[in-house]
Amino acid sequence: LVDAPDEPAARTAVMALLSDSSFTQAMPAAQLDTQVTTFVNPWFRAFAAYDPAPALRALRVPVLALLGDKDVQVVATQNAPALRAALADNRRASVVVLPGFNHMFQKATTGAIGEYARLEVTVDPVALAVMGDWLAETLKPSAASGPGR
Repeated sequence: LVDAPDEPAARTAVMALLSDSSFTQAMPAAQLDTQVTTFVNPWFRAFAAYDPAPALRALRVPVLALLGDKDVQVVATQNAPALRAALADNRRASVVVLPGFNHMFQKATTGAIGEYARLEVTVDPVALAVMGDWLAETLKPSAASGPGR
């Protein structure tokens, strides 16, 4: 997809990948075509080719990267190690994988996108607590930044 020289070649590459996928076997042809069109548009191809590691390595601000282990869009087993490596020199960076959570930070059964709307909780309180605790710790004034310093 990323290496295809043009949109028709990218379409052919995506169709070849998806034709072998159990994900698309039960998908109606029109829906499959919509998916392929999304994957081959210039924005998506640029997005797929983008490597965030150099930008992450350059960060010198606190970073909290949260992932859900049931996320099917940003797969934690692939992305958490890459995030940890890219942020390794930033002592104020944390990468946290939340067990049982999907891309929307909801407790999920499958993590499938179609499950999002069926879950009652929008953002799980556990995820919010992780964010809040990280913020409280990160924003806590240090002794060196007290009055007169």
